[in-house]
Amino acid sequence: MQKLPHAVFAYIRHHFPEGHLSNAESFKDKHGHLHFNIEVNENEVIHFLEFNEQGNLMKHSTAPVFKEDYYEGGFYGERE
Repeated sequence: MQKLPHAVFAYIRHHFPEGHLSNAESFKDKHGHLHFNIEVNENEVIHFLEFNEQGNLMKHSTAPVFKEDYYEGGFYGERE
């Protein structure tokens, strides 16, 4: 893992003040450029962030921390 650029920490502190960093990985793309994949958890949402070597945000996607419950029945022991 390469050292994260200061701009990455500044971005996370500014945009996710209540969040916490849950994962950070570095990788090189096919052109040899260094990138960072970061996961930040905040308000029951996981934010997947990709930054370039300079600390510029390249991609941002989200997913819920907990998957929705698709159970359509009643509670255990409840009769319909």
